[in-house]
Formats: sequence, structure tokens, C-alpha cells
Amino acid sequence: MRKHIAIAAIGVLTLGISLTSGSPALAASPSVTVFCPEGFVCLYDNSSFGGNEILVDSGLSFANFSTQQFNDKMSSWFNNTNRNYCWFYDVNFSGTKRSMAARSDNPFVGSLDNDKASSLAPC
Repeated sequence: MRKHIAIAAIGVLTLGISLTSGSPALAASPSVTVFCPEGFVCLYDNSSFGGNEILVDSGLSFANFSTQQFNDKMSSWFNNTNRNYCWFYDVNFSGTKRSMAARSDNPFVGSLDNDKASSLAPC
């Protein structure tokens, strides 16, 4: 069973684990269907949007992936928001920075960036 960790705003930032399914978003490739709800950035620990995932609500930041045992595990991502996001090699939005354009996805971040993400923020 896949583990979904949702980071959403309900008054204040709350953390929760969601094991429910929803309407999938269509990735850039028409042959790939990805579960990433509208208005979320989704990070996956396997390439091709597989494995466990972190879902971050649009506009929110995530300063330390290790709090959800996701530090240095990201291999693919889907940005299903109208905002540009950046992910960082280190916690607290520091270190090497990589961009994620609004409404885009990356089925494999590449061997140099694989398993390096530690934080995420709008940029």
C-alpha cells in the first residue's frame, strides 16, 4: 500500500497521513496518470511517480522532510499548482536549489539530483 503524506493548511499548518484516493491529474505525457490533486505539489520517492509521496498544498513550504522520513528520498515530482516551487538539497531552504515550474512534472530528477531533496518552498 502506498503511503500518502498530506501537508495542508486548515487555519494553521497541519500534518496528516492520507491513504485515500482522489481524482488523478494527467502528467505531461498522456500515457502516464499520476495521483496529484489539483492545487498540490507531489513528491515521490521512486521515479515515474511511484512509491511513497508527500503532498504539499499550494503556497505552503516544507522546511524539513526528515520530519516525515522523506529526507533525501525524492526521485520524481508533479507540480499541480499555479505557483513555481523550488526544492533544496538541505533543510530550511538552503543548499543547492532546483526549480519546479507551475503545472509541470519530472518523472526522474536525474542521477545527480536523485535522493537529495530536503525542503520545498514557493519561489
